[in-house]
Amino acid sequence: MLDYFIQNIENNVYLCGAVSLNISKKSITKLQTNCQSIIPYGSVYSALGIRLNSHCRNITELFSYSREQIIGHLLGDGSLFISKTSTMPCFYFTQTMARIEYIWFVFNHLSHLCEVKPDFNMSVRKGTVSHSLRVRTRSYPFFNELHELFYIKENGKWKKIISNDIISYLTPRALAFWLMDDGAATASGLYLHTEGFEYKDVYKLAGILNYNFNLNVTVQNHSNKPMIYIKSKSMPLLRSLVLPHMHPTMFYKLGL
Repeated sequence: MLDYFIQNIENNVYLCGAVSLNISKKSITKLQTNCQSIIPYGSVYSALGIRLNSHCRNITELFSYSREQIIGHLLGDGSLFISKTSTMPCFYFTQTMARIEYIWFVFNHLSHLCEVKPDFNMSVRKGTVSHSLRVRTRSYPFFNELHELFYIKENGKWKKIISNDIISYLTPRALAFWLMDDGAATASGLYLHTEGFEYKDVYKLAGILNYNFNLNVTVQNHSNKPMIYIKSKSMPLLRSLVLPHMHPTMFYKLGL
């Protein structure tokens, strides 16, 4: 959980570090989102098993470190979901059991936003049984900003899109998680599997990759679906950008 220093909440109670402390509902409801008595500092720890009420969720901030990771996943295998009983989105991320080390890496970086460990799922498709793990966060107000960035409602359903504002959010760390999700090395370059987006959105992403990182990319047609190809001459630059943020089991996606 977040390290908090809480000062002078009923009878001068102090909380330092990730130390559990029972605070009554009466006292916690007195806290406002602009309350200066709560000062976040230090590291982010796991918050498994901790159920947060609406007041706690409203004062929780999404650190840039986590935002960059989630942006990368939303370009890849992640999604935001708003249930019928909530006005706030939660984040989902699913991978096969073959990538268990990677999904645990993802979970460890987001566990402060999660109430439970990754869910185990089994599915059958065309007679083949597959197993997967799903990371699921709590619903938070700060996810509304990202939902507006990535989703529009079309025919009564949410559709993932690429807005122009993505250019301000795509950092080397975000690119690293996108690549770990959807990258595929070739003999010389690398593909990003962007088939889930429309051509206009993929061309937009290609332009952002060139503008933000000076990567030489093209958009190619694969079975009438768009894919981004990063050319071989940009691979040394790409590796220098993303390797510091990648899990070692994903280095093969860079041809290493």
